[in-house]
Amino acid sequence: MEMSQEKKLVSMTADSSMSLREDFNLHQKSRWVVRLVVFFFSLAGFSATASPVDGQGIDREYKLKAAFLYKFATYFQWPDSAFETAESPFVIGILGSSPVETGLRKIAAVKKVGNRKIVVQKYQSPDDVDACHILFMSRAVNNENQKSVIKRLARGNILFVGETLDFLKLGGVIDLVVQENHIRIYLSKSAYEREGLKTNAQFLRVATIVK
Repeated sequence: MEMSQEKKLVSMTADSSMSLREDFNLHQKSRWVVRLVVFFFSLAGFSATASPVDGQGIDREYKLKAAFLYKFATYFQWPDSAFETAESPFVIGILGSSPVETGLRKIAAVKKVGNRKIVVQKYQSPDDVDACHILFMSRAVNNENQKSVIKRLARGNILFVGETLDFLKLGGVIDLVVQENHIRIYLSKSAYEREGLKTNAQFLRVATIVK
């Protein structure tokens, strides 16, 4: 009887420990998202307590995605070979029509990545896409063209970011998917390693890792 009670106590302790770890991870993710949202609202001149029900759902979604793209530039490390000189700008490319461009240009006007200026490059067609550091492909670009661009530029130290459900299957690195009114971050470990990029533990805690 005493042995059985000890086993139950050990089981309860293990369950409690697992629950605490899950709560901690959730808390860490929540803190990161809150910091990002506060950053965005301060940059855009809004109050962090602004009502989300304002008829501007799509506009708000892409302003937040623009903020994500900027933060990705600070959470990943690119090899020195990805830049021509120490003064070369950090280039964020956009393929396909997307409201994310407006918010991203506002950020680029007042922020830097380290000591590098941010240049936002809009590409009109898949064939126009050239070397950049982050490439955001909007849902306006079909899967075939997304896959073609990734295949052509793979291993070029590019953080490929998309917003469609199959983006990681196409070879993308990060997928920003809206689920239950939240932007979920999915990260392909094999894809960012393929691109020769490094990230930190803080980012890995907030992303859902797909191998």
